[in-house]
Amino acid sequence: MISEIASDLYRSGVFKLGEFKLKSGDISPFYLDLRLIPSIPPLFKKVINIYSNLVRELDAVALAGIMSAGVPFATGVCLELDLPLLQIRSSKKEHGTKKMVEGIVPRSGSEVILIDDLISTGASKLQPKEELEKLDLVVKDLVVLVDRTPGGAVRDMLRDKGLILHSAGTIDDIFSALKSSNDIPESELKRIHKAFETWTS
Repeated sequence: MISEIASDLYRSGVFKLGEFKLKSGDISPFYLDLRLIPSIPPLFKKVINIYSNLVRELDAVALAGIMSAGVPFATGVCLELDLPLLQIRSSKKEHGTKKMVEGIVPRSGSEVILIDDLISTGASKLQPKEELEKLDLVVKDLVVLVDRTPGGAVRDMLRDKGLILHSAGTIDDIFSALKSSNDIPESELKRIHKAFETWTS
C-alpha cells in the first residue's frame, strides 16, 4: 500500500534524502516528515484511505491517536469510519482534568486501536497501551503508516507485549517503489539508490 504513494511522499518533501540525526542519536540517509501530510490535502486523503483500509480489517469500537503526530491520522480515519476518537498525551497535564487520555472513554472491556504515524524502536508505543489499559480498555493492535524498523525485532518485541503491529509498508517498500518509478529523474534515482545502500549496509 505504501508503494502506491511513494512518489507522492518524495515529490512533496515528506520523504527527504540527506543526513539526519534521529532521536536515537543514529544518523540516517533519509527522513520521513509525516507531520507534513495533513498540510497536503490530496496526499492526506490518500493516506487516510490507506489507514482506513487497515483499520477495517480489525475489530474496535474506538481509535486512540498518539499525540501529537498520530492524532490527525486517527481523526481522519474516525471521520471516514464513523468511530469515536481518543487522544493519548505523552505526559499528564498539570491543570484542568489532568488526564492522560482525552475523550469519552468507552465501556469497560471495549477494544481500542492505537494509531500513530510511524514506528522506529517501538518503545514509545507501550505507554499509550498501558494508559488505555488503566481505563479497563483492551488494546491489541497498533496501526502506523510506515514501519521504519530494520528486520522484525521490534514487531516481535511488541507482540511479546501483546501488541500487534500493522503498517502500510516499510522503508524498503518506499525505496523499492521510488527506484522503479518513472516519475523521478535519473539523477534523483541515483541519490535514492545510494541512500538505500547506506540504509541497508
